[in-house]
Amino acid sequence: FGIEVGQISPPPGYYSDSTPIPNGFWDLDYDFKTQLQGLGFSMNWQQSDVLTMWASAAVIDYSNLERLSSDKGLIIGNVPYHANVSGDFTLDISPGGGVKFELIGKYVGKRNILAISDEKLDPYFLVDMTIGKKLNKKFAVSVKIFNLFNQKYEIRRGYDQPDMVSAGNINIYW
Repeated sequence: FGIEVGQISPPPGYYSDSTPIPNGFWDLDYDFKTQLQGLGFSMNWQQSDVLTMWASAAVIDYSNLERLSSDKGLIIGNVPYHANVSGDFTLDISPGGGVKFELIGKYVGKRNILAISDEKLDPYFLVDMTIGKKLNKKFAVSVKIFNLFNQKYEIRRGYDQPDMVSAGNINIYW
C-alpha cells in the first residue's frame, strides 16, 4: 500500500496548439519546464493463492499550468488528453483445478482537448474479463472479453474505440 503526494514529472512532450497540423493533432514541444501537483495511490493485496487484488488511482492537475518555453516565453494552458483523475484495478481469482478468472478495469476521467480551451472528452470506465483453464502441463485455453460493458469512448476527439470484442487462446507449453 502506498500514497504519493507532491510534484510529478511532466509528461514527455507537450501538445502545443500554437502550430496545429491537419487532422486535429499538434506538434510536440519538448523544450518546456512545468510542475504538476498530484496525489497517487496504489495497493497490492494477496489474500491467498486464490485471491489477488491490485489497484491504483491518481489525481493530477493538468489544467491551467504555467509553462516556460525557451522560444515562446510563459504560456498558461492545459495539457491535452491527460486525465485529471485516473485509476486501474486487477482482480485475480484462482479457485483451483487450473481455473483462473481475471477482471481488469480502467477509469479515465475528463481530458482537455486543447491547451487553450475548456472543451473536454467524456470520462470512461472499461472492464476486460478473462476466464481460463490449464488442461494439463502442456495445454491451456482461455477466453477474453475486451470492453465487457460495451462502453462508448474516445481516446482522442473523433477516434471512437471498438465495441465489445472477444478472443480465444490456446496455449501450448514445452
